[in-house]
Amino acid sequence: MEVAEAVWLAARIIEVEGGNAGKSGVDASAAAEDLPAASASTGDEAEWRGDTESESDAHAGIWPQGQDSPPSPGPPDHALLYTPQSPDSPVRQSAATAEVVRSPVTAALPGGLDLLRALRPLKRTVPSARQLLLDEVATADRIADEGLVLPLLKPAPERWLSLVLVVDVGPSMAVWRPLVDELRELLGRLGAFRDVRVWYLRKAQDGTLGVTPRATTGSMHSPRELVDPSGRQAMLVVSDCVDDIWWSGEAGRTLALWGRSGPVAILQPLPQRLWNRTGVTPVPVRLYSSTPGVPNTLLTAVPADGVTGTDQRDSMPVPLLEIQPEWLGSWAKLISGAAEGGVDGVVAAAAPTVRDSTHGAVGRGSFPEHAADLVVAFRSAASPEAFRLAGYLAAAPLTLPTMRLVQRVMLPASRPAHLAEVFVSGLMRQAGGHEALGHIPYDFLPGVRDVLLGSIRLSETARVHDEVSAYIAERAGQSRDTTSLMASLTGSGDQLLDTTREPFAQVPAEVAQRLGGSASSRDATDGDEHEPSSLEATLSESGPSRSSRPTGPATGGPCTVATVGRIHQPVLFVGLGGTGIRIGADLERGLRSGVCGPDGRNLITDGRRLPFQLPNCLQFVYADISESELDLPRQAYQGPDPAAFDATSRILHPLSPAGYDSSPEVTRMLRVAMHEETRAWLPPQDRQPKVAPLHLGAGQLPTVARAALFATLRSGLGPVMRQLSEAISAIGRSQSDLLEVGGGRIRGCDVFVAFSVAGGTGAGIFYDVIHLISHEFRRLRFPGVRIHPLVVMPSAFPPGAGGGREAELNAAGAVIDLARLIDQQNARQVGNADFGSAAEDGLLGVRYPGEGFVTLPPRRCRPLCCSAGVPAWHQMIYAARSLRR
Repeated sequence: MEVAEAVWLAARIIEVEGGNAGKSGVDASAAAEDLPAASASTGDEAEWRGDTESESDAHAGIWPQGQDSPPSPGPPDHALLYTPQSPDSPVRQSAATAEVVRSPVTAALPGGLDLLRALRPLKRTVPSARQLLLDEVATADRIADEGLVLPLLKPAPERWLSLVLVVDVGPSMAVWRPLVDELRELLGRLGAFRDVRVWYLRKAQDGTLGVTPRATTGSMHSPRELVDPSGRQAMLVVSDCVDDIWWSGEAGRTLALWGRSGPVAILQPLPQRLWNRTGVTPVPVRLYSSTPGVPNTLLTAVPADGVTGTDQRDSMPVPLLEIQPEWLGSWAKLISGAAEGGVDGVVAAAAPTVRDSTHGAVGRGSFPEHAADLVVAFRSAASPEAFRLAGYLAAAPLTLPTMRLVQRVMLPASRPAHLAEVFVSGLMRQAGGHEALGHIPYDFLPGVRDVLLGSIRLSETARVHDEVSAYIAERAGQSRDTTSLMASLTGSGDQLLDTTREPFAQVPAEVAQRLGGSASSRDATDGDEHEPSSLEATLSESGPSRSSRPTGPATGGPCTVATVGRIHQPVLFVGLGGTGIRIGADLERGLRSGVCGPDGRNLITDGRRLPFQLPNCLQFVYADISESELDLPRQAYQGPDPAAFDATSRILHPLSPAGYDSSPEVTRMLRVAMHEETRAWLPPQDRQPKVAPLHLGAGQLPTVARAALFATLRSGLGPVMRQLSEAISAIGRSQSDLLEVGGGRIRGCDVFVAFSVAGGTGAGIFYDVIHLISHEFRRLRFPGVRIHPLVVMPSAFPPGAGGGREAELNAAGAVIDLARLIDQQNARQVGNADFGSAAEDGLLGVRYPGEGFVTLPPRRCRPLCCSAGVPAWHQMIYAARSLRR
């Protein structure tokens, strides 16, 4: 008894000391907020470098600043959830007891109902060759006509096709096993197939390729055993196509065997943007089928570019499909005979060819050595959703169920393909030897986690933990679940738990009971006193009590904008091309949180604004030819009402001219209709680039983008100036909004124009857009305008990811325009810079249809260049600092 009382008293003393230390920590953080901005900038740059020296730094920055250990268990009526740990992991001094519980997980294959709807064309029946049933109508007619009571039979209807699901079991496919299981269940519920069988594609010990009926064990069978000579069998091969069997051509020969007797397709979990880095060669085509259920050998594939290579003519086309409704829907229409005019798709050539796997292959080759370079390379090649997801994953322990949980709660509109991009990025590796299905632990390479955490706001880091916890609490007890470890609230758990690991969620005691845990110790004691569990005692001994939720504004990390409290003057941000749009989307997202508050309600007064609606003194305009890039800002907006986004963000539609879908058509029109305006920069007809279709982008060619812009403006500046005019007019009416966020009288406007000169839309149209912005401000007689181009140079991109020699050549013309712009802006100011004539002598400008010569007054434009070693989105720091000044 005396020993027990001593332990209890020691814990109480530690708790008191911890509380005082925690208070000091809060005071220290408050004092840090008063530091000069220069100190904050130094911290930003240091955090971005991410050159960590030791493995222990891998988790630095996950918790609030100044903290170097996991959060405390919090209130005694809450429990922490951990991912399962390896049975052979060493037991540390800080080990506590835990219980095995079942926690809810998200679907590996979201949108199952949409997939079922897409496959409905396959739900057809045909007369059976074996089963008969009574033809009631014919039998009744015969009795009435002939008086003979003899039954008449007819073939029974049966489902048209059977389905064989062949799953590649290569090493890289381990992460897709839950997805395959859900896909198999989904296809069985469809009701379109006579039966659904699953086989696994693997190499035998003698090196031959075969199939087995089980994923891990089973006798090897020849691929010929899966051939159905009746032609009423479809085959779907699930593979990421990165194993050696795809690079060597062995898998291609097997597909050619199967495709001679029925329809075969590859279900690819990786996104289309990565298919060129796999063991198959993707070819965009238009596919035609003559009859339902036609085998692949009878498919007609017309390449989208009109050029048929030798390997395509001599090989059988195999459709490549993302596991998405639109892809599966097109394939279902094709093989059911419902696509009379054919369908657009991508095929792989099923030929015994060998591909070179040494350059750019997924999961192969060399990666940059430094953490910052790794992340920059990933950012340059990845989709925006994948990069944001990587940042959120850096704030959580990495097992597949946890990663899917984070993706579900933080990026609900993202797809499994975005998680696949993170897996093949080279940023993470398998950690430990716990190979239980679905619980393979992963970790980021040393230093990578720190760099990724620097790409998200500190408040978002805590929100990952909070959102995952809320999701588990809401869905506790559902049928789709997985194994987790819960720190025992009573100290009576039968598992040892290493509490130095990071928990992925915290749930109340009543939720813990629904998950299968024991009752809270508060329920077992009288009064308000609480005896600490072994977990709480362990964390108390490690230092002050800490919370997983930040207690004040974030002061570190690149996203300094999250701490903006005052906006001194109006701001117009214009993002051009993919790089400019991503910078703007990041800046806009940070401002919505920093100005509107974490819950988006800081500025809601008298019902004038929606949650997360920015004040009118902050306006965003985005321009690009690529429709997919223009969707990014709206996808990045996470508020509940899209109207809040539309109030301050505008998309220029369309920059690709109506009626012209290829660059040769555009240049041909410009040479006739706008010869004077374009003759100085249009390339010669025999050397002009050919890009089609234009709505997919400019193909990193600046001239194509500028030609598309001029074709859009051929009948006047209205298509572009309308959105700019609306944004400028909103700024002009924003005096009350500016006062509300700490500003004064409107004296002007700061315009930030972000773009990359490494090629593409931004490099092609920035010179014109800057002139048009200045022209519109002058037309509306808006004084005090300062334009700040945020220029991302080619050296900011690594070779093979938007940089290199090709980018430098693409940037040549843009750099010349930039140099002319700088020289012009350094020229002697003539007349009234705000309201002067557009025909001032000695000023450079651009001639536009219906407007004449448009010039840019001196001293109005101040370029800021971003060179090697700094990521493109880092320019938003400059914007944030300008706002604060």
